[in-house]
Amino acid sequence: MRELSSLLSDLFNLTTVHLQLQSLSNAVSPSPIRTHA
Repeated sequence: MRELSSLLSDLFNLTTVHLQLQSLSNAVSPSPIRTHA
């Protein structure tokens, strides 16, 4: 089950980075255009 744990950890890290980039881009350019995932 080590592969699954590693995969979930990577996915969590990618999601965290994505959210950080999204909040950063919103802070830099607060445009009314929002992309819905």
